[in-house]
Amino acid sequence: MSTGLVVMTINQLITETKRLKGIKDRKKQKYLLDLENLKVEYQRIEVPEYFNKQYSQLNGKGKELIKDMKMGRDISAVENDLPIYIRYLKASLRDFKGETNVLKRYLLTFYLTAALFLALTPQFYGYMLPLLFLVPIVLGVKGSKKRSINGFYMSMSIIPMGFMTGITWVRYGYQAMQNFSYYAQQIVSTGLSQGLAEKLIYIGSIGGVILILFSCTQFYLGLKNRDLFI
Repeated sequence: MSTGLVVMTINQLITETKRLKGIKDRKKQKYLLDLENLKVEYQRIEVPEYFNKQYSQLNGKGKELIKDMKMGRDISAVENDLPIYIRYLKASLRDFKGETNVLKRYLLTFYLTAALFLALTPQFYGYMLPLLFLVPIVLGVKGSKKRSINGFYMSMSIIPMGFMTGITWVRYGYQAMQNFSYYAQQIVSTGLSQGLAEKLIYIGSIGGVILILFSCTQFYLGLKNRDLFI
């Protein structure tokens, strides 16, 4: 299916955006650059027939936005709706090109990062910190599944904390290797057995390395594929 209708809509948006007054020039230039790039991308593709409904909705929302811009709608409302529609264009482009499978990989790394963060954080930072992040994690899971940009940001918020926890465990593991019996005895004094204390040191240190790797992978996949989110 040809993308001619959406290309025409993008052209009209470019024209109306150039006419906008009361918007910072830097923002306007960014919107225009995004729209010009999207026009080129849409000109290169054919939309599979099974995306007919989504394609029609995409074009319809663009027409509504153009109508609002022509009627002189409040500039603050246009500033809110225009970047949302640009994100919609970007996300739909990835759909039409069949590039959404990477979303599953991003979600998997997010789930693993969150799980390891919740498991490894209490030993050094207590239970309050992971409890505070339960809400962002839950919202991140729900929002990311729906490809919401707010859900995406929530899911990304776990990365620095996960990285910090991983570094703490790796540093602890390194120090423990220098005087293993002393660190193991410290854990034994809390009521754990000698064998369990030794395993905890190994498991925590290895878990810290894995948490760092998952945090970095999630960060990379998130930055590279944020166009999937609206």
